[in-house]
Amino acid sequence: MVSSCFSRPGGRPASPAVWYCSAGPPLVSTVGCSPGWHPRISFLPLVPPAELPGVIARHDVGLALEQPFIVNRNLTGTNKILQYLNAGLAIVASDTAGQREVLARQPEAGVIVELHETTRFAETLDSLLADRTALSRRQAAARKLAEDAYCWEREAPRLLALVARVLAPNY
Repeated sequence: MVSSCFSRPGGRPASPAVWYCSAGPPLVSTVGCSPGWHPRISFLPLVPPAELPGVIARHDVGLALEQPFIVNRNLTGTNKILQYLNAGLAIVASDTAGQREVLARQPEAGVIVELHETTRFAETLDSLLADRTALSRRQAAARKLAEDAYCWEREAPRLLALVARVLAPNY
């Protein structure tokens, strides 16, 4: 999980910072840097599942960066984007069919970026982080999208109907 943040009550830094939660060295070596290489970037250890919603909620922006050439990552919305929405984070997502589908329901909740256009990607992040009002609108839209579409209360009836149909004797 990569997230950017601004200051909020609770001891968060005054300037934007990036946290990356991962197992550690494999990603660090992939991106060509080491922990501590930049004062506003922190590498967090893996977060236990029960603690993940609280950790996510301490941030402002959730990066959902998937590689479109991996078929299942291209075609589906990931759990991380759904968790970011639930936490009310503005979304910056890579251009995959699944992520476009999620954000098409509420475009104000986030932005789609092309990972290979690195300068434009950085400009998108800079713009989002610089405009607190626009960021707040995106966060509110993200939370509304979670409440209106991507929550158990909305999905349960669909899931139960599908299960009932599959288990019906004349399926």
